[in-house]
Amino acid sequence: MCAAGIRVLVFSFHSPSVTPGFTPYVRDQADLRSFLERIDGFLASFRTELGGRFASPDEVLAAVG
Repeated sequence: MCAAGIRVLVFSFHSPSVTPGFTPYVRDQADLRSFLERIDGFLASFRTELGGRFASPDEVLAAVG
């Protein structure tokens, strides 16, 4: 998406996934640790490798409005 010139990316996940047992993605504490580590890794790569920055929805609207 970045290579195609997309300037706003949205990161989201199904919020019950932060509680073990509520989704098939996070069945126990080990899955939760892995889930959160993957999020941390993705966000770190976004910032360091792509030069991305984080913004609130209001900041995004102000930038494009």
